[in-house]
Amino acid sequence: MQFCYKNSAMKILNILIPMLIIGISGCEKSAKNPEQIPDGSYFGTFQRNPASGGGQKANIQITFSKGRWTGQSDIVNYPVIGYGTYKTQGNKLSFDNECAFTANFDWSLILSGEYDYTINGDAIALTKVYSNPATEPFTDSYSLSSPKTGIKKSPLDGTWVESVQKTDTLFFSPEFDGQYPVFNLKREKRLAEGYLLPGYFSGPYHYILGENSISVNWFLSSNSAFNRGYFKMLPGENDFLIGNFFTEPPTAMYTDTLTFTKIK
Repeated sequence: MQFCYKNSAMKILNILIPMLIIGISGCEKSAKNPEQIPDGSYFGTFQRNPASGGGQKANIQITFSKGRWTGQSDIVNYPVIGYGTYKTQGNKLSFDNECAFTANFDWSLILSGEYDYTINGDAIALTKVYSNPATEPFTDSYSLSSPKTGIKKSPLDGTWVESVQKTDTLFFSPEFDGQYPVFNLKREKRLAEGYLLPGYFSGPYHYILGENSISVNWFLSSNSAFNRGYFKMLPGENDFLIGNFFTEPPTAMYTDTLTFTKIK
């Protein structure tokens, strides 16, 4: 009986020790790997930086879901995000872009191929370095974060009226509508074939605020792309300058840059 006990104990140890070793090595391996990207929509900026620095920034959005991604930028073809599949391996994130492309832009700006990536909480950083003997080296940098859960507050609020004609009003929603904040443009009615119709380009817009820029997308547009224009909040934050995004055809009644004043 004693012999049998020792033999059983040895057998148990022979089974447990390899399992412990595998478990420990598995934990070590898992700890060294970056986190997988949680599904969700991420917002941030893209910048192509030459060695001398000073690259332009674009506002971007990318949604990751079950190995696929889709996204867009508020600057046309900078970068070209599109949609496709992705996978991670070690500290590398690889994109397979499934869009069809024309030849009239720099294809190195397409989100495709392998990038270094890091995850810190709800923030993701992607980088890719390009080196070409014919040009100076440059680095593409994507800086993204996922908004906290719960209701998101819009960066602008209140009611604002155009300060010259005083016939156009912007109403900023205090909360996001889906992925982006929203404002509503109310314009003076126009007469067309005996009918009073809303002014051209009236209605709700999604918008993205950038550094001295605002990108807008009209709900009624057939194009999902954002149009970027000038934006600057003036001292006191009761007036802002904005690029004219609703020029009335066939002639423009206003200048290229408009001033809106907060009335409530």
